[in-house]
Amino acid sequence: MSRSDAGREACEAPPWRAEWGPQPPRRTYATGREPMLRIRTAGRWRPCVVVAREDRPDGTVYAVEVPFGPNVYYRYYRWDPDAMKVLAYPGAGVQPKRTARSRAARGRPGAGR
Repeated sequence: MSRSDAGREACEAPPWRAEWGPQPPRRTYATGREPMLRIRTAGRWRPCVVVAREDRPDGTVYAVEVPFGPNVYYRYYRWDPDAMKVLAYPGAGVQPKRTARSRAARGRPGAGR
């Protein structure tokens, strides 16, 4: 691994809990309009589809789909510019590539919203 590939790992955040107070503002993205982030996890940079963004009192948290081999996992990560990079943002005219692992292809609830 080259020095430019080395970096800090993304910090996982727990899902929001009712005992913490009212749900913070949350933005969800329609299928095909999701931003994509490159997130450093388990020693690798992984392209991740952003499902939602929460603006919590202690910072921004992204709910993402993380590919690990043939599987895709749903995780929450705190924004960290050293461990996360923007790959695509449809609102800025940059479209993410759709893959067979997309929510629509897997029949995930909420697909096609």
